[in-house]
Amino acid sequence: ENFFDFCIHSSGESEIKIKLFFISWHPLIVPIDEIYANETGTLTVCRFYTKGSLKDYIHQTKPTNSAYWKRYGRKSLSRVCDLNQIKNFGRQILEALNFIYDNGLVYGHLHSGNILFDLDQALPIKLLVGFVYNLYF
Repeated sequence: ENFFDFCIHSSGESEIKIKLFFISWHPLIVPIDEIYANETGTLTVCRFYTKGSLKDYIHQTKPTNSAYWKRYGRKSLSRVCDLNQIKNFGRQILEALNFIYDNGLVYGHLHSGNILFDLDQALPIKLLVGFVYNLYF
């Protein structure tokens, strides 16, 4: 039995659904439209972000351009973020993670592809919360 199975069985599917819906109202977390959960896992559904992820921003691509390798392979373009951008993005990511942790959940797989991004917004960073687990420590 793995850790995620333990969380589902221990807390119940309904509790995880309620927690996920609750945390998705935070301004730094992607709003969840639907949640499906059973004994094997949880699936969250959210709207499509046309600006893509932080990974798309770094590689100067759009989420619908082409296959993964063409978008992020060795020959793809990349940009350097300035220090102020890095500080701003980092702070927003940490605030979102802290909020998730304070609500008894752990974020399971953080990477630039799970951070949705839109510079036109006051808060350009939003965490995708399909990878959270109940906290038992």
